[in-house]
Amino acid sequence: MKAAQMAALEHMTGDVYRVGCDIERELNEAKELQRPQTEGVRIKDSPAFIYVHKWNGMIRVESLDTAKHIDKSPEWKHVSTINPHAWLEMILRASIKDRNKIIKHLLT
Repeated sequence: MKAAQMAALEHMTGDVYRVGCDIERELNEAKELQRPQTEGVRIKDSPAFIYVHKWNGMIRVESLDTAKHIDKSPEWKHVSTINPHAWLEMILRASIKDRNKIIKHLLT
């Protein structure tokens, strides 16, 4: 008996296709979680470098690789180096008033 049929019998739904799709979806999600990160870089440990253009105030957020090149440019001012996951979580949990203060702090 196929796994989908057994699951359908366990759930007493009789809907073998739907239950089979649910199992397949869960297996695919589990495989995604087990995939190694590309090039050995752990995304959660990647810092973000924030730059502000000296003349027009445009904002850039760069990775380490691109930040090395931008640091050489006199047009861009480096204002912050952050852990993007920690700061994003802080911004998302903050009130609107506090969000504006946090963002202002990052850019000065």
